[in-house]
Order: sequence, then C-alpha cells, then structure tokens
Amino acid sequence: MTPHPDGGTEGLLGEVLITRQPILDRNVTVVAYELLHRDVAGKIDDSAVDDVRATAAVLIEGVLGWREHLVNDDEDAHINVPIDAFESGELLDLPAERLVLELPRMGDEFAPSRRSLRQHRGAGFRVLLDDVVPDDPRLTLVDDVDLVKVDLVASGTLPALRLIRDLVAREVTVVAGRVESPALFDRTVAAGASFVQGFFFTQPRIVRTVRPVGLSATHLSLLQACSAELFDLDQVEALIRQDVTLADRFLRLVTSPGLRWREVDSIRDGLLMLGDRAVRRWVRLLVLSAAVRDGHPEMATLAAVRARHCESLHKALGSPRQLDAFSLGMFSALGHDGVLEPEVLAELPLSDEVAAALGGQRGELRTVLDIALCAERADWNGVVSSGVSLGLSPAGLARIQVDALAWARHLGVVLNQTRPPTVDSVP
Repeated sequence: MTPHPDGGTEGLLGEVLITRQPILDRNVTVVAYELLHRDVAGKIDDSAVDDVRATAAVLIEGVLGWREHLVNDDEDAHINVPIDAFESGELLDLPAERLVLELPRMGDEFAPSRRSLRQHRGAGFRVLLDDVVPDDPRLTLVDDVDLVKVDLVASGTLPALRLIRDLVAREVTVVAGRVESPALFDRTVAAGASFVQGFFFTQPRIVRTVRPVGLSATHLSLLQACSAELFDLDQVEALIRQDVTLADRFLRLVTSPGLRWREVDSIRDGLLMLGDRAVRRWVRLLVLSAAVRDGHPEMATLAAVRARHCESLHKALGSPRQLDAFSLGMFSALGHDGVLEPEVLAELPLSDEVAAALGGQRGELRTVLDIALCAERADWNGVVSSGVSLGLSPAGLARIQVDALAWARHLGVVLNQTRPPTVDSVP
C-alpha cells in the first residue's frame, strides 16, 4: 500500500482510522509516535471471524503497512494491542524492530502473563504497560516489561506523581501519559518520568506579547500576497528572498526526495515547478513554522496535518474553496482547541468564513475542523458522527486521515528544520 503524492490511499485503509500522537523525551524531542487505530468498516460477525486474527490483520495491514509514512526511521512506533492477541502469540510474526507493544488496562483477569511478556521481549519486542494507576495489579509485572505509562488523569495528579517517583526509585522507565499543560510536564519530569505524552506542547507558557502570532512584516506581506486573488509571482519571489530562513526552507522543500520530480536550481524555478495553488499552500506552512519560534517544532507538523486534513475533507464535499480549508486547519494550531483570540484573527489574512470558524462559530467549516481535531485525539466516534453529518463515509474519512498523516510526514524535516542557513544557500 503506497500513498499517491497528491492524495489517495489503497487497501485496508478504507476500513481503518489511524492517528498518531507524539511521545517526547525530557528535552521535549519527539522520540516516538503512538499509532492509534480503529476498524470502522462495520461490526464483524464474531461467529465467522476470529477476533485475535482480525486484530492482527488490522495491525499488520492497517498500521504497520503504513509505518514508513507515519514514523521516521529514528522514531519508535507504539501500538496498543489487546491482551488476548498478545497472549495468543499471534503478534510474534510481526517485525519487532523499533516497535513497542502497549498493553491496556482491562481488569485483573486480563493482566498479561510473565510467560507471554518474556516470550515477546525475547523475540525483540519492547513491551509497555499502558494506563497504569496506583494499586494497579499489573505493578507486580514491572520487572518484566520495558516501559510503564502512568495515567496522570484517572487517579488524580498527586497520586500519579507519587507513583512515578516510586517506579523511578525501582529503576523503572516511566512514560507520563495525558499530560495536557506545560506546568504538568514540568512536574512529571521533576518526578522522574523519562518520556511524556500529551498535548502540553500546544499550550502557551506565557501570555502572548504585542504580536500574538510573531509574524514579521515580511511574513505578513507574504501571507497577504498568497491570499490575493491574483497571484504575483515576482512579488512572492522577492518576499521569500528577503527572509534567509524562509528561502532556505523553501529550497529544502522543493528539493526534498518526497516532493521533487525534476531538478530545481533557484527559488523562481521552484515556484514555477509547484504552480500557483501549491505555492500558496507551501508558503503558508513555511511562514507558520518560522513564526511559532517559541512553540514546539511538533506544532508545525500538527498544523500541516490539520491543513491537509481540512483541505481533503472540503474537497470530498465538492467545495472549490479548498485553500480556505487549508488555511483553516493550518492556523487552528495557533489557538487552544482550534479557537483563536480576536486579536490573533485580526492579524491574519483570512476570509470572513475562515475567521468565523476559527473564532468558534458553528457551520460547515467548523465541522470540518472538528473532524480533524477529533482524529488528532483518536475520538473516533466524533470523527464518524461529524463526518456522517456532512455526508462522508467512514471509509472515506479513514483514507483522508491517513493521507494527511503521510503527507505531513514528508514535510516534517523541512518544517522543523533548525539548522541555521547561510546566505550562500539562497540562489
């Protein structure tokens, strides 16, 4: 199964919703993604299909078959698997390299056996106990796993932090889960957690200053030029050249193996190669990635996923204004839950419809964004119910979601590039 460069997917992905959530280390560097999946093709007759083999099929075809498009070579892939599939040994035939099997909390009778833990670790897998809470019966097994993920919400913050400290004292490697604020990140790291998962990196630590988005005059002019009805190639080229960082990233983009289909010798050559519509998309993403200087690099990737997701959803609805939907998803990363403050909206060159949706006003565009946000958080019920309300099928929603992840995966290195460019790199 291979994604088409301009969208579209094949195979089982028409029946599987997939999203990914980053796992970061103490230095706030992404080291892994948890790949969350759900079969949405419909209820299968239990008498006709073995549940364990069905789960293995979803893992192999729906998740691992797309791993290279969702996770970089130096990042681990975490996959949540049911205990019965784990105990059966059906997963032992999967490729174990850089794969972490997460075992959920399902009650005392569904705890994994030491035999199966040792069997999978002996085959090269790493194993994580997921959603661990104080007094969890699985705590007797921590010496037989590689990682323990502590849920910061289920039992309350203080008991969870105490559990993290106790586990670290036993030399257990801890992942702190459901960390939703920078302050909570600081507390979990202080308690000894080695890794953290949650959307804390999307929340600002301090109140925004005079320029709430951090756009320079050049960046704002470039956004306005790319929002104009008539596209002025000379003006866009001149504005890109004025910013060494943007020029460097633009050249990295158009010369990256995943996007290049012929040689590019200059910024103008790259603009001509991409064409009007594509340039408008890329420039907006590049400006945003440069503007969020005090945010986490993963925010640029998150913005790219939302932008592509919203654009593809709008296209599926038959709307000709796909660039509006692209801007909707991209700029939504600047606000909590995709809602921007009035002073931020006032600074951005947006259509009235997009500004209203980003301000929280209900309507088709806001529903499109809500689908992207639900997919990001693995709220499959929200994805399907909102999608169906717009006339979109679960299979179509699944294809659009995975296409957005795969598309943004190719942009990640360029968008998050931090190596200082040199003037010589700008032709």
